Amino acid sequence: MKHNISLDKFGNNLAIIIIIFFVVITIIRLYFFPPHDTIGQILADAGNDWVVYADHALDIKKNGIWMPNGSGSGPYFYPGGFLYCYFLALLFILFGDNTIPVFVAQGAMLGISIALFYWTVKNKMRPLTGILFLITLTIWGLVDVFKHYSFKFLSENLAIFTLALAFFFFVKGLEKKNNWFLYFSSFFTGLGILVRPNLLFSGIVFILLIGYFFLKNSKHVIKNLVLVSVFFSLGMSFLSIRNYVITGKIYTMQTVSTSGMASVNGVITVLKIVLPIPEKYLRENNGSRSESPLYNSSNLKTIVSYINYMSNEPGNFFGIFFKRALFCFGNTTVLVPDYKNRPHWMVMWIAYFAFLIWKFKYREKTPLWEMAFHSYIVSYYALMFIFGNVGNYGFRLLIHSVQYLLPFSFLLLDKVSIKYSKNNKQIPQQAIFAQ
Repeated sequence: MKHNISLDKFGNNLAIIIIIFFVVITIIRLYFFPPHDTIGQILADAGNDWVVYADHALDIKKNGIWMPNGSGSGPYFYPGGFLYCYFLALLFILFGDNTIPVFVAQGAMLGISIALFYWTVKNKMRPLTGILFLITLTIWGLVDVFKHYSFKFLSENLAIFTLALAFFFFVKGLEKKNNWFLYFSSFFTGLGILVRPNLLFSGIVFILLIGYFFLKNSKHVIKNLVLVSVFFSLGMSFLSIRNYVITGKIYTMQTVSTSGMASVNGVITVLKIVLPIPEKYLRENNGSRSESPLYNSSNLKTIVSYINYMSNEPGNFFGIFFKRALFCFGNTTVLVPDYKNRPHWMVMWIAYFAFLIWKFKYREKTPLWEMAFHSYIVSYYALMFIFGNVGNYGFRLLIHSVQYLLPFSFLLLDKVSIKYSKNNKQIPQQAIFAQ
């Protein structure tokens, strides 16, 4: 028991050291390889998300919290990370129009996120296994995030952090039966959606799981469900407030165009991006435009073009989804030959499926914390398989999701080692796999 306590303390101390480590290596990296791009140079790099993020952040700093010039003074629609604009603006206000404080903050957030993730799941593993998990998670952070994204103005850096907070408060809320932790989890889930709108579906599933917990365990079900909804709505509310102040209309999510969420033309435009179609199936719009964009002849012809493509070339049509799935599993060259494959993703997926097979084989129950991880993995990756423009800026759409596979490799390691250990009777499994 003393051995386990000392290992647990070592793991906690190591997590804190890792936070400091990421701050230090970020500073060292910036000292020896200073960023070439000033804010002015970034703004001149037309056509990239980081340009618009910087522009919106400067708009907030100079013209006020409502970002009056953002999205052409209409509802916010681009880029996806609405809240990331405010993150940048805050740092610009505190430290001036400088890239270095942003990169240091993003390095620190990565270290904190790794520590939070470790503290989230460490009680589900043996102490030594937890330390191995923490070390492996740190390597993942260096290889997938720090190397490629910590020195870019991209909202995924903030998404990793907000998701880590949401899961931390969720799991600790279950362990401690602390309602406030679950409310905070709801709030950070809402914030996460404002950082990355592609988290909306996963976020709703997550909130439903919190609601399920209160339905099963609370004496004050209605009060707790209302509070979860309130905290979740508060997390998501700022975009609606900003849009209402600027346009006089309420848009709860980012829109697909400056004219609003209801633009079918905008939806068709997005569809062409996420589901490429050969030019031979697209027809020019020779008809007159209807007042309703739904019956706009151009939109109807585009929909018909997709139907023709699917019926005439089903292999190529559905092959898009298959290639997208392979990309998510780590075979990134299948979509973008210039990218390097991510073999460690493949290992994580294999271990994840092995864990699921083990659970099924031995008819093990699935605790709610684990269900939350599974639901996030399934819901987010299903969205990426179907609609995700997964090759955009490398693999950035996956860096706030792939790490949620990793704990299952180490949970499986514990299960296998306990099953085949000669001394397994001396190890109380309920002490190892806290539910």
